[in-house]
Amino acid sequence: MKIIFLTEGGIEFGYGHVSRCFALMQAFEAHGYKTEFIVRGDESVVGILGETNVKIIDWLTDDVCVESEDIVVIDSYHAPKNFYDKINSIASLLVCFDDTMRINYPSGVLINGAIGAENLPYPEKEKQLNLLGVNYQVLRKPFWQKAERNQNERLDSFLITMGGNDAQNLVPRILDMLVLKFPIYKKFIIAGKAYKNISEIEKRADRRTEIFQNLNAEEVRNLMLKSDIAISAGGQTLYELAATQTPTFIIGTAENQKNNIENWHSTGAMKVAGWWNDKRLIFNLFRKIELNKDYEKRKEIGDKLQQIISGEETRRVAKKILQHNFCKSLIIRKATAEDAKVVFDLSNEPLVRANSINTEKIEWENHLKWFEKKIASDDKFYLFWANQKELAAQVRYDLDDKNAIVSISVSEKFRGKGIAQYALKESARLFLNESSCDKIIAYIRKTNSVSLYAFQKANYRLSDDKIFKGENYFSLYLNRK
Repeated sequence: MKIIFLTEGGIEFGYGHVSRCFALMQAFEAHGYKTEFIVRGDESVVGILGETNVKIIDWLTDDVCVESEDIVVIDSYHAPKNFYDKINSIASLLVCFDDTMRINYPSGVLINGAIGAENLPYPEKEKQLNLLGVNYQVLRKPFWQKAERNQNERLDSFLITMGGNDAQNLVPRILDMLVLKFPIYKKFIIAGKAYKNISEIEKRADRRTEIFQNLNAEEVRNLMLKSDIAISAGGQTLYELAATQTPTFIIGTAENQKNNIENWHSTGAMKVAGWWNDKRLIFNLFRKIELNKDYEKRKEIGDKLQQIISGEETRRVAKKILQHNFCKSLIIRKATAEDAKVVFDLSNEPLVRANSINTEKIEWENHLKWFEKKIASDDKFYLFWANQKELAAQVRYDLDDKNAIVSISVSEKFRGKGIAQYALKESARLFLNESSCDKIIAYIRKTNSVSLYAFQKANYRLSDDKIFKGENYFSLYLNRK
């Protein structure tokens, strides 16, 4: 199995897609997986990818070799729906980056790591995993490490970063203001590969201005950590600034940044100066800086940013994709009389018994009577099999009028692979299609935080606690939609 990245980048497309695919590729390679990186664009992307073996191919028109066991990651603003469908019909798993709900993607893994993306109405599909929100923001490798920032008590430096090309020629205007209003402070400018206004920027620079080009990710991170305040466009760079806890003033430069900017503003962790075409943009930027430049304000902003980005996001995304690829291969079927022994063995595993309402060891004779009765009833009993022969999990729905009580057990060998969340979602979908129940209810021991997390990730909601044998249990429910 290999993991294939299909993306676009270069002078025409920009470099954001390439950058985040490269970051995710590094996370997979850290797990020991083989990767292949294919870019629809031009040779300018090579500088971003370092020594990575990249192929510059128009993968929309030229054939790409994809095997049935491969995972394919597509990050594109231009690929049509039928291209995604074609890849999905071949690959083991299709992974799609999305920023704007651009199309109705095929079932697989969908990633939108933008802040607030968890509130967008992405559809829930069979065997679908949606990784939404800032907890799944893919960051370049140097930003995986936790930032050690000590906010300077005295403001000393500004960082200006306007993306790959500064198409609106904002940097000279911003620099004019900083040179005039903050002459004694350092001004660091990160100029992208496609900047056409370098000479103009150089003319506006004072002796406290430094212009940086062709920086790698490590150098960008170090420069962010050196800067007391950043002025940035509203794209992916905001997440790297958040990872370094850099107080930032945002300028909107493209329509597709609108939701990103609004959601960052709502956190209070970043300030919005305005949009590139606002007549009073530079004046508003100056006022925002004046209001937030003191140490306490900057420290407060940095502390908020620390709560939003942890550095674990990229590795979390890679882990979730690998888990889903495994879970998607599981075979699900209803329990039959021949399954009595494997269910008995799973039910008597120590951790399963410890987390059950009845913690006593189950005797074979009692189990056999119960099992025969259960599979003959209207209750639903689903088993998830790995390799067609190993029981990975069981999920049972016991009918109670218009409700059902759900219970789940995952075999010790298969714990830590994301099976619980997957099995709860898939079995609930099957169960609700086969029954007239309006609500599924779960009871979970207060000490069982792992199970609580799995149920909540499977869209269950907390309700009032339930008491069994004098002990409090979490009560959760899932309503029919």
